[in-house]
Amino acid sequence: METTPSLVTAEALSSYLWKRYVSLLSISPLDADANLFPPDCFALPVSSSMPSASTPGRKRKSRPLPRSQPAQPTAEGGANVTEFLQSAFPQLQMIATDKSQREKGMPFVVLLSSSAVRANELAKDLRIKLRNLKTAKLFAKHLKVPAQVEVLQSEFHALAVGTPNRLSKLLEMGALSLDRCRLVVLDTSFKDSKGFDLLHLPGLAADTALFLRDHVLKAMAARSSSEARDRLRLALF
Repeated sequence: METTPSLVTAEALSSYLWKRYVSLLSISPLDADANLFPPDCFALPVSSSMPSASTPGRKRKSRPLPRSQPAQPTAEGGANVTEFLQSAFPQLQMIATDKSQREKGMPFVVLLSSSAVRANELAKDLRIKLRNLKTAKLFAKHLKVPAQVEVLQSEFHALAVGTPNRLSKLLEMGALSLDRCRLVVLDTSFKDSKGFDLLHLPGLAADTALFLRDHVLKAMAARSSSEARDRLRLALF
């Protein structure tokens, strides 16, 4: 089973995700030449750009960070997802304070996870460390669809965490939208007891590919001519 690249580079992520996407959707070789996930669509976590002591005033070159180790379900849960998110999307807090950007049902960040248990762990980490940003929990074992629609319509949520199938359903119903989303995060660091992650777990991996095809790629295409800072990007946690 091919695993996610151990060192995050846009080129490596582009190649890896495209290969998984083609395989999961059984795309023919004739149609697989054009990679729909080019390197520039990925948001990379970067190291701090603090001035070097040996070269005052000069910034160090930002470097990709190594991927987090495969996360296991623990009481602490989120496997540093908040730190990853803040590194990959440092503008989040600034954008979230702009009331003109807020629309109900339109989160700035959507995180896809492989199970309700894992999604709940990620949401818990985000809620503890980003107390000023509301997180919507969108998966089957939390609330039924009508209740989740009501939650999304009741107030603005900057973040949404859920499973591919439930997120797709809410998007298709119009209760959820990617129109203002800046980052979609695939939680591939978590593996189940058999070693399967979000892009390899039987059944769920196909749901993830369909979510990318039916919703993410369309949202990316619709905003391809927007300013770079306003485009939708992908990240693999």
